[in-house]
Amino acid sequence: MKVSKRFILVNSITFLRVIGSILLIPIYFNLGYFALGIGVLIFVSTDSIDGFLARVLHTSTFFGAIFDAVSDKLFNIIVLILLSIKYPIMLLVILMEFIIFYVAFNSTISGNKSRTTKLGKVKMVVMSLSIVLILLLSDPTKINELLNISLNNELIINCLLTIIFLFEGVTLIDYTRLYIKNGKKKKVFERELKDKKELQRMLLSHEFYKENKNEPIEKLVLKNSK
Repeated sequence: MKVSKRFILVNSITFLRVIGSILLIPIYFNLGYFALGIGVLIFVSTDSIDGFLARVLHTSTFFGAIFDAVSDKLFNIIVLILLSIKYPIMLLVILMEFIIFYVAFNSTISGNKSRTTKLGKVKMVVMSLSIVLILLLSDPTKINELLNISLNNELIINCLLTIIFLFEGVTLIDYTRLYIKNGKKKKVFERELKDKKELQRMLLSHEFYKENKNEPIEKLVLKNSK
C-alpha cells in the first residue's frame, strides 16, 4: 500500500522523538540536568506536534498510534533511568512503567481495546511536566539565576517526585482493574487472522482508523469477527 508524503512527515516527527531519546543520554553526561530538562521539554513537544498534524492532515492511522505509543514509552524509560541516578525512587516508577506496559500489551493481544485510558493520558501530562521541572530544579544555581529568586528546590522536587509516584501507582491500579474486568482470553495471534494485505491496509489507512479507532483489536484483525 502506497503511503503519502503527509504520512511520512507526521511519522518522521515521531521518529525524531526516538532519536531524541537516545540523544538525551550524552546530553545528561556532558551537560547535566538543566540541559537535560531543556532537551526533554523540546522533545516532549514533538508528541503534541505529531498528533496535531496527524489530525489536521488526516493521516491518523493505527501504525502511527502504535509508533507514537512505543516512542513515548522509550522516551519515558530513558528519562526515568537518568533521573534515577540522582533520585533512586524513580527505580520504583520504572518498575511500575514496565508492569503497566505488560498489562496493556497483554490486554491488547487478548483482543481488548488498545487505546490509552483517560487516566493514562493525564498521568503522561503530569509526569512530563513534573520531570521537566525536577530536571531544571536539580541545577539550583542555573534555575535561581534564571528566575532571579531563591527557591526551596529540594522541597519542590520532593513534592514533584511524590506526585509522579502517586500518579504512576493509581494508573497501574486502573490498567490492572480494566484487564481483570475484561477477563482472560485466548491471544489474538493464536486465532485466525485476516490476510496480510488486509492487515497492512488496516494499519496504514486513515479512513479505517477514523471508523474503527474505538473498536477492540479482536474485531479488527480476526477473521469472521463481529
